[in-house]
Amino acid sequence: MKSATSSAMSSFRRSHGVFPALPRRKRRYWFTSLSVGPNDLYRLSWADDPRISPDGQTVAFVTWGLDREANDYVGGIWVVPLDGSGEPRRFSAGEKQDMAPRWSPDGSRLAFVSGREGKAKQLYVIPATGGEPQRLTDLDEDVGEVTW
Repeated sequence: MKSATSSAMSSFRRSHGVFPALPRRKRRYWFTSLSVGPNDLYRLSWADDPRISPDGQTVAFVTWGLDREANDYVGGIWVVPLDGSGEPRRFSAGEKQDMAPRWSPDGSRLAFVSGREGKAKQLYVIPATGGEPQRLTDLDEDVGEVTW
C-alpha cells in the first residue's frame, strides 16, 4: 500500500515533467519544464576546458553559447581566482570562437586558439595580466591542440 506522500510525489512527478535519473544507491530525479522549446537553446551557456595556472592561483576556462544569427557556436575565455575570492572576468574579447586556453610553463602568458580573423582558427598568445593577443600563426587549416 502506498503512503499519501508517495502518491503525492508520483502525481507531482507526472504533472511537472520530472523524470528519474540514472539509478544509483538513492533514486535521483531530473526536473525539467514541459515548455522547453528549440529557441531556448540560444539562452544556454556552459563552461568547458578548465586550466589551472602553474602557480595554482587562477583557472582559465571557456564559456560556450549559440549565436542565432551566425548559426554557430561562440566561445570566450574567462579567468577566475581558484580560491573563489573574486568574480570571473572575461579574458578574451573575440566575438567568435576563442578556445583551448593553455598556460605557459611560467604562468606569464596564455596561449589560445581563435577564429576571430577569417575562417581558419589561428594560435594566439596573450600576457596573463591581459592586453592585446598576438597572433602566432597564419595557416590555411585550423590549429589543433595547443601545447607549450
